Amino acid sequence: AVPRPRAGRGLFERMNSAHSTSILSRDYGDVLRAGSLLVNDTGCITWENDGNIASTLGNFYRALEESEELPRAWLERLDELTYCITKALSANFMLYKVREELKDRFSLPDYPTLPNDGLAYHVVL
Repeated sequence: AVPRPRAGRGLFERMNSAHSTSILSRDYGDVLRAGSLLVNDTGCITWENDGNIASTLGNFYRALEESEELPRAWLERLDELTYCITKALSANFMLYKVREELKDRFSLPDYPTLPNDGLAYHVVL
């Protein structure tokens, strides 16, 4: 089993700075603002969104780290996984924004339909 990082170490000491910088400097924080994420269709992780994107990223990272849904072997690369999750879910959010823009541009009475299960964030690990 892969040991968990020591609790006393700060997030940015554990998280690759290139990954955290990319999340914070680009618009990859959509899921961070949500405060919850359905994982593997079986569990939901939650974290506090305190309005500060950097500390909310830390809260998300810790919630993911403590999740029973996370395969233990992935703990060594949790920073990369966090980056991939935030980037992928931001792409999904962008599709929603495209639908919103199409509705407004063409004065549609409703959003163009895309099959989905709602606007909850979901990831399969």
